[in-house]
Amino acid sequence: MKNIIATALCLVGLVSFAQQKTATPEQLQQVERHVAEMDKELNLSAEQKEKIKVLALERVQQREMNVEKREEAAKRRKAMQAERKQMMAEREQRKLAREQHIEELKSILTEEQFQKLQESKKLKTKHKEKPRQKHHHQGRKM
Repeated sequence: MKNIIATALCLVGLVSFAQQKTATPEQLQQVERHVAEMDKELNLSAEQKEKIKVLALERVQQREMNVEKREEAAKRRKAMQAERKQMMAEREQRKLAREQHIEELKSILTEEQFQKLQESKKLKTKHKEKPRQKHHHQGRKM
């Protein structure tokens, strides 16, 4: 009686596993070979064979999910690398545009005017770099 109940539970496990994700014929063959090897070596009962089969199918499913997760992670990494590359290219374009603008200014201004402009930009940059202190007024406590 116990064997019948255990076998029924194993079959329910197999059915629920099949509903989650069906194993490919290759995976099923692999599981069957694995169970057959274990049976040959350990002389398993029918109940043990069914339990091992369920366990092996779950393991196959888990491995498949791990492969899918790794593939998804690789796709995300590739997308992030492409985005980073695009951002670097845009940054380089802005840098070149800035340098071209400076060269055009140099061609228009005298050397003295350009030096004066550079000095005023340095002062503005230093002013921007200073951290601003926010003044928070504390309300009265009652």
